[in-house]
Amino acid sequence: MDDDETQPAASDSDLAQQLTVTKARRFGGYVRWCRDERELSPEALAERSELDLETIHEIEAGACSASLDTLRRLCAGFELPLSALFEGFDLREREFNRELLELVGALSEDQYQALIRLLRTLCDRGE
Repeated sequence: MDDDETQPAASDSDLAQQLTVTKARRFGGYVRWCRDERELSPEALAERSELDLETIHEIEAGACSASLDTLRRLCAGFELPLSALFEGFDLREREFNRELLELVGALSEDQYQALIRLLRTLCDRGE
């Protein structure tokens, strides 16, 4: 029996949830990068943003969906317009996607299938 046949197919809602979680983690990484670029500690950003330190940690970990008010406060802490935060994230996302496509495009069929199995395993562990 093929490995793919032993695994139940993920539903569209499962895949959508995994994509949402992944995007939240990447956005959190982008927020951390913005903070590091400004040489701010999490505590300093929390103070400047008038947010709880726990909120900063949750955003950076991709563990929460920030409200519009929270994002505005975060941007105030960065001294950055809200639009610039999303434009910067979008640019980094496009660069990430471009690099990923280049890497996947260079794989042999066997390597590609191994990558798919690895990604499925990682996604299953993330639940």
